Amino acid sequence: MVTNDHEGYKKIQCWIPEDLWDKIEALNYQNQTAAITAAFKNILNISQENPNLSQEIPRLAAQVEGLKLLLEEKANRIQDLSKQVDSMSTQLEKKDEQITQLNEATQKQAVHIQSLIQENSKLNMKLLPETTENKPWWKFW
Repeated sequence: MVTNDHEGYKKIQCWIPEDLWDKIEALNYQNQTAAITAAFKNILNISQENPNLSQEIPRLAAQVEGLKLLLEEKANRIQDLSKQVDSMSTQLEKKDEQITQLNEATQKQAVHIQSLIQENSKLNMKLLPETTENKPWWKFW
């Protein structure tokens, strides 16, 4: 006669993340059944210590959802601000180019004005009489 060692037990199957299982195995439970039984007992103890836990869970879930929405809004805002910064950066680059072009144009104008001044000086020199008579200062006519 075969005896069933699992009489009074319920077989369950589940998938858990590998990293979580690695941490559970590090606790050196006898086997998977012992680890899962201990976890379920802890869940029951927590729910018995706080009978309002079942009412708290939906409230906490709503808060989590609210926080997720806030995070999404923040992420969208950050993305918008990032686009604005990029746009301003592009504008600054254009302004730098314009300033450089204006500086070059101003430099060319300054050189041109200097050459005009020199040309004007040469013309003024040609217009002055070549000889000037040195008269005593009291003979002004």
